[in-house]
Amino acid sequence: MSNDTNGTVSAFFYGTLMHPAVLKRVIGNDASHLQVAPASFTRHHVRGCDYPAIVPDNVGTVLLKRELNRNEKCVRGVIISGLRPEDVACLDIFEGDEYNRIELEAHPLVPLASISSALTQALLSASSELPIELPLPLKVETYIWTAGTSRLEPVIWEYDTFVKEKLWKWAGNRADGNEYYEEVDRRREMNGVIVVPSGGEGTLKPDYTFGHNMLKHFMFDEGYINLNHGSYGSLPRVVFDKSVELNVRSRLAKFLNCDVDECVITNNTTHGVHTILNNFHWKKGDVLLSFSTTYGAVLKICEFFADTPPNPEHITIPLTFPVSHKNILDEFRQKLKEIPRHDGQTVVAVIDALVSNPGVLLPWEQLTRICKEEGVYSLIDGAHAIGQIPLDLSLSNPDFFVSNCHKWLYAKRGAAVVYVAKRNRGVVRSSFPTSHAYISLKSGKEPDMVAQFDWTGTIDFVPFLGIKYALDFREAIGGEEKINDYCHSLAVKGGAQLAKILKTRVMETEGKELTVNMVNVQLPLDSPMGISPKELGKIFHLINDRLLDEHNVYAAM
Repeated sequence: MSNDTNGTVSAFFYGTLMHPAVLKRVIGNDASHLQVAPASFTRHHVRGCDYPAIVPDNVGTVLLKRELNRNEKCVRGVIISGLRPEDVACLDIFEGDEYNRIELEAHPLVPLASISSALTQALLSASSELPIELPLPLKVETYIWTAGTSRLEPVIWEYDTFVKEKLWKWAGNRADGNEYYEEVDRRREMNGVIVVPSGGEGTLKPDYTFGHNMLKHFMFDEGYINLNHGSYGSLPRVVFDKSVELNVRSRLAKFLNCDVDECVITNNTTHGVHTILNNFHWKKGDVLLSFSTTYGAVLKICEFFADTPPNPEHITIPLTFPVSHKNILDEFRQKLKEIPRHDGQTVVAVIDALVSNPGVLLPWEQLTRICKEEGVYSLIDGAHAIGQIPLDLSLSNPDFFVSNCHKWLYAKRGAAVVYVAKRNRGVVRSSFPTSHAYISLKSGKEPDMVAQFDWTGTIDFVPFLGIKYALDFREAIGGEEKINDYCHSLAVKGGAQLAKILKTRVMETEGKELTVNMVNVQLPLDSPMGISPKELGKIFHLINDRLLDEHNVYAAM
């Protein structure tokens, strides 16, 4: 922060900390202040919170969807002087990891004065105009928002409104239960010991350089190497620490580009697929299609419905990799055309976005279009999709889509998103299991899918709520494109290196269509086709055990 001559520092505040009672509650220190206005920033409400965030004015223009006036481009606030290092440490804790300290220029509007609630409110009133010419600026440091614009409202935050409507929660006796003070109080009670973030003063932003440096951000034991991200995912520490929030569905809907009421949260993809198939009123002559590479549990779900009266037919389309996307599309279209069709018939195709074993990408968007052309419901098993491939459900427009958030999206196990296109709202009449929000057919009312999935019995909701922090973490480390460019490059290079060591090959097509962030390398087995499944299982277990016990490495086979 800006250094004063007496060894203390000065900082610019623009939100709740402008009020003297709030500042004193955090730092326990009387200081002096100076009203200032940094230009080229706007101040917005943080969704569901009393406090604001400042962002560059070009971001504010996008949020508000209009040009900003002069007052809106200048954030009124105060410079607080006389802050000691221990005060700054308390402030760092209070602001948390949603903000980062930066240096900016602020224009002083009044002389330095003692802290006064009345003076502060008068100076910062929204009705007072800025002078035509702003004084020369001072260099100051402040806390700028870094947690993503999706959490900001397109509304300018006003100090006087905060004082009238929200201050009671932040000052006086009622502030004792305010969660934002708890960590500061806890640190202060540690005999005055304040833990300053590693790296020294002013280095609040974590180091997200990709490579070995990222290991410390995940819940791995030291030295453990996980080559099987696909089965259960890998959990970032920040997601583990902060698995609590309520705007998960809206964040996921934005991420998937769909309507918020088209998506709900459930335990895992298998659960979601079963729920959807369980809601169809199956009749004799109906058809369920899947591929030979369909995930084992999902394949069993299809077999279960085929075994249950009225026994819809279950057709399996064989796939042997490597095979081109064109051949997959041709085979799928041909298989659909071979199905005898009649009025009132239901045909559902269960399609992997990415096959789990082997870990390859299918042309699921083109397969979805073929389903539409042939009058077939498309149910996309996207267990490995969200967080690994770009998703735009408004564009791809499947009938149903289910994806695990705890695999590639970095959420806590187990959590999955279930998407049901608006046109199919009447299909999904019940959650699984059926719970309190079920609406009987006799009522003549439409089912409320969202309400049904809100409560299906006593479960652990923490993984569901933690999805929000998984999305925040992904934004913080660089976003989807950066993450997946890195992971794809690592998979391709690692696969090539392993194939070279084993003197085998990477399973891929000439068009490089199959590999995303999972790569498949052939094992050096002379004749795997001649080995019984039982013996093959023993070989896989032996390799897995050796890798884990001797090298602390886990990989899927």
